[in-house]
Amino acid sequence: MKVNRTIWRTVELLKLLANNPKGLTASELRDKLQIPKSSTFDIINTLRTCNFIFQFGRRFYIGSMAQEIGEAYSPSTSICFISEALITQLVRKNGVSCSLVFYNDGKLEYALVKRPEGCIISPERLIRDSYIHAAASGKVLLAWISKNRLKKILPQLSYKKFTKNTLKNEQEFLQELNRVREQGFAIDNKEFNELLTCISVPLFNKKKIIAALTFSDIHIKKKHINQLVKELKVTAEKIEEKLTKEWNV
Repeated sequence: MKVNRTIWRTVELLKLLANNPKGLTASELRDKLQIPKSSTFDIINTLRTCNFIFQFGRRFYIGSMAQEIGEAYSPSTSICFISEALITQLVRKNGVSCSLVFYNDGKLEYALVKRPEGCIISPERLIRDSYIHAAASGKVLLAWISKNRLKKILPQLSYKKFTKNTLKNEQEFLQELNRVREQGFAIDNKEFNELLTCISVPLFNKKKIIAALTFSDIHIKKKHINQLVKELKVTAEKIEEKLTKEWNV
């Protein structure tokens, strides 16, 4: 993923000022960011014009617009905040690791991971496109996206083999996505890790998939799957209800 250098520098400058309530001079900002003097002043002047920062004497401080935007974020309406207590209860009840997973720019992002006491194996925090075909979360998140978006994503998948159970090609993956949609959940049957089994269900908002809720553990047996799917779906429905209430949609 390509990162715009100027935007990155701007964000880092704002973070520096946010963490230094006594303010910083232009020279201090330049030295901390290790960027040219001209670039520093270009960013400062733009942010001052937009009221994101202000100057008092030689020092710069966070401005009113940055504060206004910051206040627009409410932890109580964050999907992770809304989900955390319910996912924690789910883990305690079932003794299995559970994750809230998003698909962003070719990656699975494990935004919230809760583990039971004594957990040995947990999912990665970030899984790139070379792993998605072998992950229950990846199957769920791609099963319910639009056909046009899926068509663009499929060529990016590598279908790398991790175990004897890993899906081998696009045809097998598409068949698996159809199966996932029909049954309403996905399973990674030791497809990524020979010790690990994962079960995943979708989270919807306005009939669009927004995340996956996923169990991951080395102790999941075939006879437990239906009950664990039921537990995940009940929790997913509760999260969806809370999202509808909090987001007023």
